Amino acid sequence: MDGGTLAADVSRRRVLAITLMPIVVVLTTPSMIISYGADGDVYRNIAAAERLAASGHYDPVRLPGSPMFDYLLAALSPWGGHYATNGAVLLFYLVGVVLFHHLARDRPARLLLTALFAFTPVLLKNAVTTMDYIPGLTLLLASYAALMKDRLFAASLLLGLAAGMRVTNLAFVLPAAILIRLRNRPLSDLAIYSSLASILALGFHWRFASALATGTFALTPKPFLRWVHIAGHSALQLWGPVAFVTLLAVVALHTKRLQKLFSREEPVADTAAIHLELSTIVFFGLLFLLLPDEPEYLLPVVPFTYLLLARFVPQPYIRLLTAMILLGGIVSLDMKGGESGRRTVQFTPAPGIVLKDYQQRREWELLRNGIPKIPALGMAVVLVGTDYPLFYRNPHIDYVDLNDYPMLREAFLYRENDASVHRVGARIFKLKNRDIFFVTSLPRHICEDLQRRGIKLFIFSLMAPSYAIHLHGYDPDDLGIERLEVLCKSAFYRTK
Repeated sequence: MDGGTLAADVSRRRVLAITLMPIVVVLTTPSMIISYGADGDVYRNIAAAERLAASGHYDPVRLPGSPMFDYLLAALSPWGGHYATNGAVLLFYLVGVVLFHHLARDRPARLLLTALFAFTPVLLKNAVTTMDYIPGLTLLLASYAALMKDRLFAASLLLGLAAGMRVTNLAFVLPAAILIRLRNRPLSDLAIYSSLASILALGFHWRFASALATGTFALTPKPFLRWVHIAGHSALQLWGPVAFVTLLAVVALHTKRLQKLFSREEPVADTAAIHLELSTIVFFGLLFLLLPDEPEYLLPVVPFTYLLLARFVPQPYIRLLTAMILLGGIVSLDMKGGESGRRTVQFTPAPGIVLKDYQQRREWELLRNGIPKIPALGMAVVLVGTDYPLFYRNPHIDYVDLNDYPMLREAFLYRENDASVHRVGARIFKLKNRDIFFVTSLPRHICEDLQRRGIKLFIFSLMAPSYAIHLHGYDPDDLGIERLEVLCKSAFYRTK
């Protein structure tokens, strides 16, 4: 690179930084300062990290966990709370943007492509959420950048760290293997890369590996139609319905250009990178289908989709796609109709991903702080469909010792061999100074037993009905369980 080219590149980076940073700050700061995030798993990570900081022993709340991220949280959360942890994730996000800009160095409209990546709403939302998605993605991009420079040891180390954040990132070994072989590198290079990354990942996830080996960990299969519904909804939410359809249309219009990419006319180095980009999209897409519960599980697809699109889609279409994707952060289409547990497909205008995340965080904080305003119910059990987001370090909540409540203890623990009873029995909380108890969900036979004992049952209007219907197989309305409105304008905690 000559002096003039280098100066121009530095100038472009300054323009990028000056342009992007103020917008990122405006879009992320309001959510960043409210809480750790609206994702329920956020508080599971914090709980594991704070136990680690206090005892020195790491015990994930659930497998597979995110060990490396939890170790990071253990260093940050005790002294800095969500400001420190969200700030650390934001730093990873900014590094990820720089890495993407570097990887896109030979693409037309490099600055536009980088802006598209930086302002992708699902990335902006997670840039200030205390979850492992962004740190893991950034380390994955760093591994790819090192791999493109044939720095195999650094690339394998970075991929191992990415897998330490989220074990599914180890799947990048497969696209990387394609790149290494297409570059005619010896098999020893492939062995070094894959073995070092796998050994490091195993060091982080030995508990998960042990659970897989002993058969104590398994994914719960979903009915096919429910699986289709969840997978389709999550995939559409990655970019938003309008942007997702626009993306598919743009690709369909340029399929011949895409096919040409895989012809022998392209240089060998580019062909290898093209195969890596496409195979990364395919492999992580297939992995997502095993557990399609969250759109964030598809995050590794995002940067490689953009890198591949820029190779065959003309710039005007990239601009159109950028506009649609950025718009999805502010306004979108909500596909959920009906009510929790009885959802139907219904398209209605709704806040976009970034704005919705801000609103959800505010609403969750209102619910956490407003839980004492729950109506006077006497002695009651409330099914809430969640646990950590609502109750973790909530000053209005006490943990329950069932020995202090014989009637509840008999109802919850009277079947010694019923695993579902013991699972819910460990998640019982109580409102301070009132005999109102909260539990994530309950099987039907426990609900009926509680009712026979004269204990009232209530259920939160969101999340909990879905648990009852899809996890336990009963309709709470059939048992006469009254709904309490939450996370909406008519929520009980909004009343004076």
